[in-house]
Amino acid sequence: MLDRTGFDLTESECGRLPSEEDVQFYEEHGWFVAPRLFDEADVAEAITAVKAHQGGRRDAAAPTALNLIDDWREGSSYRIRLNDYVALTNERLAALLRRPLIAAVAARLARTEEIRLWQSGIVYKEPLVDGAAVTIGWHTDRAYWRSCTSTRMLTAWIALQDCDDLMGPVTMIDGSHLWPDTEAVRAVRYGRTFLGTDSAELRRRLARTGMPVTTVPMNLRKGQVSFHNCLTVHGSGPNLSERPRIGLTAHFQDGENRYQRAYDESGTLQTHNNDLACRKLPNGDVDYSDPDICPVLWRTTNARTPVAARHTLNVSTNHQEPQRE
Repeated sequence: MLDRTGFDLTESECGRLPSEEDVQFYEEHGWFVAPRLFDEADVAEAITAVKAHQGGRRDAAAPTALNLIDDWREGSSYRIRLNDYVALTNERLAALLRRPLIAAVAARLARTEEIRLWQSGIVYKEPLVDGAAVTIGWHTDRAYWRSCTSTRMLTAWIALQDCDDLMGPVTMIDGSHLWPDTEAVRAVRYGRTFLGTDSAELRRRLARTGMPVTTVPMNLRKGQVSFHNCLTVHGSGPNLSERPRIGLTAHFQDGENRYQRAYDESGTLQTHNNDLACRKLPNGDVDYSDPDICPVLWRTTNARTPVAARHTLNVSTNHQEPQRE
């Protein structure tokens, strides 16, 4: 596997960490838009790496077998291009996704001292393609991570171009991570509706919750990053612009996360690809702290930051305004 170590932040990077006010905003709304974390050179390098990766180049093998929906290659019939485990298989993308700054932001938002990698990926939407094949349905990440004990896990979405409404941006349902645990909410929260689900049916499910549906599109600038909690309902529409919509995702787990046996409403054991990739503990449980698959990306107790910056971590962030449907 690719090796990345060290928890250094520059004074400039410390100035981009969330303030206490930002963390409180994240806890209330379930999402947060950070200042720009990656510059033009970073983005250009990432786009080159994405093209090479989807052209078939790998710097290391994936830790478990992936099907075509999870590892898009030239010739695939899928109109939305997804590639998993890129922080473990692509050197150039690993350099961005495993950078201490993005993990430090995640740690601050989750109020944890340690952040480990959980998963990573490319999400590429072709231009001028409409329909269900390129629509990501309303879902939560938690629906796919029920074998995890933590609900503080979170996802970072990195925009590799300026993204507006026409491009089908990631859109959050504001405050949905705090919805009560009713039967109707569980149908939304734990439905595996990332792809291939009828959008009208998803709207009906949302209506049955009786909860306010306030949508917030993540209209990010190139190099900007949004974060959302694993219980936040989100999705995205088709890319109706004339440019590809390309993003990188980094899924993070807090240091307290562990494996648990979890079953869905039908009694089926819930699993994740990491269950096949990670080593096992002596009791047979999956070790979600396996350093080859889920390396530590940030540990506050080991962090080295400029002394002056430790006392100037507050930043001013322009939060997006919710839109009520």
